[in-house]
Amino acid sequence: MDDLFWLPPCFNVLSRGDGYISGIISNETELALLLETHSKATYTSYLKWSDHVSKTSNLRQFWHLDDYSEDVPLCVRRRIILVCRHGKAYVKKPKQCPDGAQENVKRKPRRINSKKMNCPAKVFIRHITRYDTFSVKGNASRMRKEDAMRRLKLALSQSDLPTSTFLHVKLPLVEAHQNHDLYPNVMISGYSGGVQSMVEVESSAEVLHVGNGLLLGAFNIKSFGDKKASNTTLMNIISEIVKRYDIILIQEVRDKDLSATKRLMAHVNQGQTEFMYKNIVSEPLGRSSYKERYLFLYRQETVSVVNSYLFDDGCEPCGNDTFSREPFNVMFSSTTGQQQFVLIPQHTSPDFALQEVDALYDVVTDVRRRWSTNNILLLGDFNSDCNYVTASEWNQIRLFTDKSFHWLITNDMDTTVTHTNCAYDRIVVTDESKEGVEPGTAKVFDFQAALNLELELALAVSDHFPVEVSLSD
Repeated sequence: MDDLFWLPPCFNVLSRGDGYISGIISNETELALLLETHSKATYTSYLKWSDHVSKTSNLRQFWHLDDYSEDVPLCVRRRIILVCRHGKAYVKKPKQCPDGAQENVKRKPRRINSKKMNCPAKVFIRHITRYDTFSVKGNASRMRKEDAMRRLKLALSQSDLPTSTFLHVKLPLVEAHQNHDLYPNVMISGYSGGVQSMVEVESSAEVLHVGNGLLLGAFNIKSFGDKKASNTTLMNIISEIVKRYDIILIQEVRDKDLSATKRLMAHVNQGQTEFMYKNIVSEPLGRSSYKERYLFLYRQETVSVVNSYLFDDGCEPCGNDTFSREPFNVMFSSTTGQQQFVLIPQHTSPDFALQEVDALYDVVTDVRRRWSTNNILLLGDFNSDCNYVTASEWNQIRLFTDKSFHWLITNDMDTTVTHTNCAYDRIVVTDESKEGVEPGTAKVFDFQAALNLELELALAVSDHFPVEVSLSD
């Protein structure tokens, strides 16, 4: 662990793997110190032993807070735990017993403006589960319970824990320490002693598309905006992926003024002589202040845009719209055998994936009516697998029950970079468009393997792999 020089001494490293450093710290003060040097800890477990447990008892009780989501930080100030939601903070304080002793009991939280608390932490939680003598309670899955128990037992067996409180923290290696850039403006490279080596490589033969057909891709680049666009290393990798395709749909584009998009276009076209790329992009889409764009990049030598429109899914202010991010449908014309075809992009909201994927059937109907074509492909991050769309729910999706649609990315494929095994990203085609699909070309593109990237660097690019298919000439 000598290469982790940027971690403060108080962080007791337990393990390193799956793109994370796992370890413990003993109190909230040390957490604040850790977050001063590593502000993007995206997973944590907070465990607090019950102070009132009898010294003669072997029973130890503690609370375990599992990961939540990126917009819900766990904030720690002194010895008060704040769970922030939408700019507010819910505060839990210990109860004052009559004899002055502190007893850990739950109280009704009071609200405090989190900004005034000058909250230092950006650690995220999901579920609060109580553990009694290492027996797990709650509605967590069996796998999650077993994994939690392994981590806790490892911490207990290998660490000299304080008697009251410790925090089990997992830090993503992809985040840069504020004083030490882990990926300092280098090309795609391997690791040397834990820090990126300055080794420039040419485009991998496994990345380049060498077929005669038209290769289409859909790629959820996690939170693509100015921050990611300013990282030369990540932009080099993203550009290599983009240049694999004749058309690529990019999702999660968080780019209000299109500055990140302009950087990407400049990066992709830099030094190009044979193939130049253009783009067509939607307006920012979303029901709240959080908005994303759909971005299509395409080779101007092989493809041109014929038409486009944003699907009208209802009145958003009225609350009766269908999609969180309604499809931005684009008709392309190509120099291959597929003269004209329509791409329908969709990045569903995970909480409403079932309803939104089903509603894509109505989008197809609208495209057929408007453009008099059935040469249609639907693609994007549908979130249509694992917990978001379960096996018993597929019969509620018309796009699945109607056998004139063909799901080219199937449930047995894994489109995630992490250890999960889920087919979130999909490509679905109509009968007519299926006739132009080259057999065996619908697949997941593992850019981590193709570019020989460490997991942490691959995750810095995205937690999704692109999905792709080739249309015959």
